[in-house]
Amino acid sequence: AKPIKLPVPDGADQAQAFDIDEDGTVVGALDHARPYVWNPDGTHHELPMPVINGKKAALAQAFQVRNGWVTGMADTNEAKPRTTGVIAVRWNLRTGEAEATPSIAYPANAVNAQGWQVSTDAKGYAVLDAGGTPIRLPDLGKHSPDGVATIPYSVSDDGRIVTGQSDDKRGNIQAVIWRCR
Repeated sequence: AKPIKLPVPDGADQAQAFDIDEDGTVVGALDHARPYVWNPDGTHHELPMPVINGKKAALAQAFQVRNGWVTGMADTNEAKPRTTGVIAVRWNLRTGEAEATPSIAYPANAVNAQGWQVSTDAKGYAVLDAGGTPIRLPDLGKHSPDGVATIPYSVSDDGRIVTGQSDDKRGNIQAVIWRCR
């Protein structure tokens, strides 16, 4: 079938749809700077900008949605290239709340039905953020602070299983699964 253009407000030059929830809710961004949501009933609107260290974000994007929880990124700096200020964000579509999640490095890789996120932290460790309490996931081999040796990519809805990749002791990438006890 031919693509159907999603509606955007006047003045928006570009729009991206990054993910769709089970109920048909679509999340994305306008002009690479404004987080946006298209609801299954045809309504659409911007998501609120989060506050980062007491300052309202200058730009943000929404990347993933699961059960009304949205993950993305925000930045307090509009200048390019962006070198500081970028952090992970989580939105709750039921309440409209936007919150920075500083335990997760830009951006979170996945969100589950509870709003828990997985990604890497600022020190390059794989983490599961269960609502503000980051849980460090062990590396398979030697840790590397660059954040690319161990990367979680998905988390089950109950938060007990995380999948991703981790370098082994020889530095070879291996598929891994973490099972929480």
